Amino acid sequence: MFRLIFILVLLNFVLVNCKNCDEHCFSDSSKPCEKVNEPKCFISTICQNAVVCCRLNDNLDEYLVSDNITFSTKNINYLHILNSNFNNFTLSMSKWLKNLKSLAVTNGRLKQFNPILKKMSPLECLNLSSNSLTTVGSLKYAGKLRTLDLSNNSLPDIPDEIPQTSPNIKIDISDNQLSCDNLSKGLKSSKYKNLDFENPNNTWCILTKNKQIWIDYPGRLSLSALEKLSENQTNCAIPNCKCGIHRVDTSNSKLWTTVDCSNAKLQELPKLLPENCFSLNVSYNNISSLKGIHNPSYDSLSELDAQHNLITSIDDLEGSKFIDNFRRLDLRNNSITSISTHPFRFDRASQKELSLGYNYIECDCNVAKTLKEWLRINDKDIKDKEEVFCKGKLGKVIDLDPSELCRKDPSLTDYIYYIIAAEVLLLTLLIAKVSYDYWVFKGTGYLPWPASKMPKLPCDWLCE
Repeated sequence: MFRLIFILVLLNFVLVNCKNCDEHCFSDSSKPCEKVNEPKCFISTICQNAVVCCRLNDNLDEYLVSDNITFSTKNINYLHILNSNFNNFTLSMSKWLKNLKSLAVTNGRLKQFNPILKKMSPLECLNLSSNSLTTVGSLKYAGKLRTLDLSNNSLPDIPDEIPQTSPNIKIDISDNQLSCDNLSKGLKSSKYKNLDFENPNNTWCILTKNKQIWIDYPGRLSLSALEKLSENQTNCAIPNCKCGIHRVDTSNSKLWTTVDCSNAKLQELPKLLPENCFSLNVSYNNISSLKGIHNPSYDSLSELDAQHNLITSIDDLEGSKFIDNFRRLDLRNNSITSISTHPFRFDRASQKELSLGYNYIECDCNVAKTLKEWLRINDKDIKDKEEVFCKGKLGKVIDLDPSELCRKDPSLTDYIYYIIAAEVLLLTLLIAKVSYDYWVFKGTGYLPWPASKMPKLPCDWLCE
């Protein structure tokens, strides 16, 4: 009896001093449960059409009835449940909840929320923050929902069935255990098109390990970065190419992108790469030149796969930022006939991979001496050195014998030997002719015809 009188007095005080809440979201910020040690529901001191419940263990209806809430007010529009101990909460359209506009269940142990709504609900705001939620049921009948707060829980994904409302639903799903795979799929599809994400910089998702993507684990990625990633993967500006991601730096949400243009019937390198492009695959095309490597959009490129093309020279790589910073360059199965070694800089600390296999080189003495030695010294970086061949029947460059090839090589040195031999022969014939003419002159006094026709000179008296 005394309890009922106390409640009626409290209600009269509230009705006199409080007004109805006008906001579509309600949460009692006056710390109403600090001095409550047992399950209890009461009218909020902030709004007369709002109910606050503290430390509930199981059935909400029982506490509302026991505390005479259902008898003291006809329209409960706002309900805030604090510090609850139940794991599962089922919201149904019972009589006393038929006009509920805002429901907040916060700072409790709630793991599952099941809104069993069979018809359209007037619910405009749902706040389930700071619990242990792993599952939220269908909200498709909450057609007037405008705000959804699921922050600080353990949800792996956003609820599947969210109503298509206008204006968009403001959702806060920060500080959860979201899967980046699930979230990314939703962003690419129309699943989340009617959601406006609140607090995106603190909304993180967990990246699953992928052999094709380097991630500095523990792999967390912000929603802002994930949206950028999804945009990059779906809006690749290069025709017939696919854009993706190679690396995620979770400290600053920086993304290193990849571009796959294999089998795209390209005649030249793409003219423009996306921002922070780490890897480019242009294999199995008809590219004959690497001139495009000097484009500024290639400055961040570290890997280039250009195997199975028609590239004839690697000279275009010289002077590019790529040749200084590359980690992998694949030029196998091209039409390269000469390899200039000076653009490449290898050392013991470098972690570079160069592939030149199945190119057929014009081999000569210089190739046997320099290129062979270069391949041998840099075998750590050039794994396919055994697959670089000479044209003709000379075999592998790595097996060339410099002494044999240089000896058989019809170079300029051989022509010099022929000229020297001819000069020696002519000199010998000249000496023989002069000696013969002198012998004839001594015996007969007869001078050769050219000598007899020469005029006398002032110095001839010396000879006489």
